[in-house]
Amino acid sequence: MTNRAGVNLLIFVEDAPGSGNYIALGGQNSATLTINNELIETTDKLGNEFAESLEGHGIQSMSVSGAGLVDSSVAEEIVLQACLNRVGINMVLGLTEQGPTLGKRFIGRFMVASFELAGEHTDAQNYSISLESTGSINYSN
Repeated sequence: MTNRAGVNLLIFVEDAPGSGNYIALGGQNSATLTINNELIETTDKLGNEFAESLEGHGIQSMSVSGAGLVDSSVAEEIVLQACLNRVGINMVLGLTEQGPTLGKRFIGRFMVASFELAGEHTDAQNYSISLESTGSINYSN
């Protein structure tokens, strides 16, 4: 088995609700994407003491966290306002550097669970973000 480089995840935010135009939040240094499945257990006494789950059912969600350098003050403001107003944002999570319309991508609406901005006076502005999906997420490649 060969080793692979870390996840190349970029976060793109819609510049205005319903516009379909997406801009990158920034260059990421680290990223984690988690797909969660809440299983519905159907184990009974006839299951030979092994757990059984109902396939194709249950609640599915996605969690995303990342940190990096702020690239766009417009995207930063959109994320900041969504966080303060506790509303979702349409986003594209790109798993390549090909942008919001090419390559592997997750498309959907996300709530900003946390957003942190930091930086020294003479250094680049950094961000840290945690996102939780709200509604369905579409995957394409």
